[in-house]
Amino acid sequence: MNKSKKVTYMKIIKTTAISGLAALILLFCAGLSFAGSYDLGAEANAEIDWDTVSITFTGTGGKSLARFESAAEMTGSQLKTDPLEAYYESASGCAWGETNINDSSMEYQDIYAAADTFAPVSFEFGYADAGYYGQYQAVTDGVLTISMEYSLYAYAEAGTGEKAYAEASAEIFIRDQTEDDFLMYYAMEDDFFEDEVRWETLSLSVGLEAGETVNFGLAAIVYADAAPVPVPGAIFLLGSGVLVLAGIGKKRA
Repeated sequence: MNKSKKVTYMKIIKTTAISGLAALILLFCAGLSFAGSYDLGAEANAEIDWDTVSITFTGTGGKSLARFESAAEMTGSQLKTDPLEAYYESASGCAWGETNINDSSMEYQDIYAAADTFAPVSFEFGYADAGYYGQYQAVTDGVLTISMEYSLYAYAEAGTGEKAYAEASAEIFIRDQTEDDFLMYYAMEDDFFEDEVRWETLSLSVGLEAGETVNFGLAAIVYADAAPVPVPGAIFLLGSGVLVLAGIGKKRA
């Protein structure tokens, strides 16, 4: 083997080694940029035990326009509503609102909302609610009381450079139609139960005058989102790998 051929072979071996190293850098950096994304996720659940819901009035009065309503929404979708069940499912999670008050096979009847999402490549969110709404008209003076038992769960996990958020709430509201007064009670973060199923009681009482009409509602509401964020250091290394490949290409040219 003459000297010129030996030099040529050495260049080929060197170039191949550098190309392989650059390719490994690219793969390693790409992995760092999105590391943990598939472990990224958030979920939330809110449940109201329908068997415990109580709407009472100390005077004379009655409900009207009472109805159940469920809603669900996910990234890229429109809000879907239905009296009994609203449901979305995608490769990145699901959103589900349900008023299960007619299924005798269940241990108990409930109003239920759940959102579960993960984001391997982009921002994703899930939203759902389910509730019971209507009007109450007082014929005489009295006190309107709405109470229920509820359970909440919220969990979010994100790795380095990732974001995840989850929120669950149970609420009761009573809104005065004539004076536009708005009274609401929220049960939120302090009542998250991550390790066990626990039920808490939520109650709201409002005094009404004869002839007064109010809107009322009770609902389970959840929201969860997740988003991968590239790690800055990994982006820097990724750029370095690209520059190495570009340099190799220039030398070959």
